[in-house]
Amino acid sequence: MRILLIGNGFDRAHNLPTLYSDLLGICKEIMENQVRTHFPPTQNARFEDFCKVVTDEEYDKFRKLVVSNCWITHFLDVMDSLGPKWIDFEAEIQSVIQSINKAKEKATSERFAMERTTRLTNEVKRKCSSSKTTFKSAFSCLKNELDSLTQAMQLYFCSYVSRLPVEKKNLFIQNQFDKLLSFNYTMTYSENYIEYVPEEFECCYIHGVADYGDLVLGYDDHYLEEGKAILDSVPFEKYYQRIVKRTHNNYLKWIYDIENFDGEDEESELYIFGHSLAASDGDILRMFLECKKIRTHIYYRDEMDRAEKVANLAIVLGPEKLIKLAGGMEKWIDFLPIEED
Repeated sequence: MRILLIGNGFDRAHNLPTLYSDLLGICKEIMENQVRTHFPPTQNARFEDFCKVVTDEEYDKFRKLVVSNCWITHFLDVMDSLGPKWIDFEAEIQSVIQSINKAKEKATSERFAMERTTRLTNEVKRKCSSSKTTFKSAFSCLKNELDSLTQAMQLYFCSYVSRLPVEKKNLFIQNQFDKLLSFNYTMTYSENYIEYVPEEFECCYIHGVADYGDLVLGYDDHYLEEGKAILDSVPFEKYYQRIVKRTHNNYLKWIYDIENFDGEDEESELYIFGHSLAASDGDILRMFLECKKIRTHIYYRDEMDRAEKVANLAIVLGPEKLIKLAGGMEKWIDFLPIEED
């Protein structure tokens, strides 16, 4: 079995605007320019392109979802302080939720209060429409705002990204894969390379597909390692969202089939392209990387990208296991440079 695992770098390699910063740049323009024009007075070429591609109805719906969203406001604040290259929604969601959990643990009452007041906490209190916002109502508010954010993202990918032209890459034309495990919200691979795959080709969109339903946006919970799940935090965790939103889980059958295959000639291979290997997807990555019947090949752009992937793998697997799998006598993980077309 040959499995291709892709992350956002796959869409970026096809010149699609799928970075969180691409989305935030458009949100910022919309919040600053409430009225849409076909030729907006801005230096943001991406926003101009967005306005040309989406319909008036789609634009208005998107604007309503983002214009006063707590998470969008917070992400824009973070981007202003950390710079436009900051792109990690998932890590920021985790940071906010864990900060609130720690404040709740120290609190002597149910009233929502933080050691440091931010625009996000003020917006939460305002949206709760109560002079006495509780921690429970604050979590509920942030969950509702996250739902609105994922709806906006779904609209962004469906009404804009999926309509942009894609130039095919020789790497994916020349290499046949049996399965696709996608962490992306787009169907870029299946819409452009399906003619190059075997008859029984199967896709697994683990975080949902923008065209068909709810999207998963959260983090891999580290409290579970301590043997406890915090009830108010659970809706922000990926494993919970994957179950509730019924996203694809056929990758579990792939793992089962590989582990229970009795033949000696077939060797399964996993090819990873465009995924950062960050800990937020660690629960899924470990299933494949630790399987002794799968050899893993990781594509990298340059030496800096390779170093970042190794560092992330050390967090996901632990240093000892990484050394054994990637540097032992018989390597189960290796790295392949991406050759430009």
